[in-house]
Amino acid sequence: DPIHLEATATSGLPVTYELLEGPATLDGNVLTLTGDSGIVKVKANQEGNEEWQAAPSVTRTFEVVDPEDYTPEITLRRPYDGTMVYVSDLNSPIIIALSAYIEHGDAIKFESVTCNINGETVELMTSYPNDPTNGYWYASWKPTEYGTHNMTATIKQSGGKETSVSNSFEVTNNYADISVTAMNGELQITPSVQTVTSEYVFPSHVGAFNEITMHYDHNCIAGCDPYDRVGYCRVKNYRGEWVELYRYVTPFGGECEDNLNVTDYTSVLQGLVEFELYFQTWDGSGYNPTAIFDYTKGTPEYKYVDMNEIWFGIYDFGDYANQQPVPVVNYHFTPETEKANLKVITTGHNWSSGNNGAYNTGNAAEFYEATHGIYINDSKVYDQHLWRACNPNPATLSITLPTVISPVF
Repeated sequence: DPIHLEATATSGLPVTYELLEGPATLDGNVLTLTGDSGIVKVKANQEGNEEWQAAPSVTRTFEVVDPEDYTPEITLRRPYDGTMVYVSDLNSPIIIALSAYIEHGDAIKFESVTCNINGETVELMTSYPNDPTNGYWYASWKPTEYGTHNMTATIKQSGGKETSVSNSFEVTNNYADISVTAMNGELQITPSVQTVTSEYVFPSHVGAFNEITMHYDHNCIAGCDPYDRVGYCRVKNYRGEWVELYRYVTPFGGECEDNLNVTDYTSVLQGLVEFELYFQTWDGSGYNPTAIFDYTKGTPEYKYVDMNEIWFGIYDFGDYANQQPVPVVNYHFTPETEKANLKVITTGHNWSSGNNGAYNTGNAAEFYEATHGIYINDSKVYDQHLWRACNPNPATLSITLPTVISPVF
């Protein structure tokens, strides 16, 4: 449709328009595209009069694109190609998910995203229809039989162009315990590269495993950073949202290992999962950790668990100028929610800064004994006593889950 240009001058005098270049025509303030691709430049002018000097002209530039010239990059993430889908029975719908990105996603829209599984068409949805940078689409689908299934995803974009990709997977109720290795030393954090990303394949499942544990080795590439450094690992869920898997405080100049129960991440650690690893480190050669995830066969308390991140960031406590740094969050549960867990990370870190420790009441740095309170609806429901005696300090490792809400349906 024609574009009606609008501009005003503080003088109140009328503004005229000039087409400098590009695949368009201009009639007064009505700009009409010709249908060709290219860069359009339009200039607005106000020449002034006997009372007003001319205003500085303003040029606006935009690009006209042809959707036929661009093809989305589609990744079928869940179930992933050639993998098994473990289910306790055939009455359990599974989540199918894909990611799709296209250049000029702010202009070229996905009009429909569908998956055809053995002749059955399933329409996918996105939680962020107006955010082309998210790109994740998902739906639920209930298999009707065990065995191999063929899936084809098709995206119809602006202008009607369609793009398809296919994969296959096997649905089964015959399985045992499973072990998956991620971050097997290939993700390397250094003082010059503090954020790295990769993708890892995890099993898709419903009602098949009652526990997921992670064994973590925090390895140093060569020499370890002599100081305690803070880092985290985030993963993307089926909605395309980053959620923190763990937050980590390194020991002084050493390697260490720990085990962590990540069962509440059952909705996230499935299919082809994006990982992001970050550490703020300035000394030593860097880190290349390893994470092994063990899935234990069994019946979980709930078949379906979701997870939402409530806070993500660092909130310094002990600052007289900001004694309540953690913001209040209004969280509403869906009617289907039966149970929820709240997981919170806090460390003893703060730093004495200013005159006489102006930002820290106890003039403490890494090791500060404190008690934090969790309030829900203005009532305290939990006290977290932040202290664990050990000799010598620090302990070998601090590794904890992030602050999340895990509704269970």
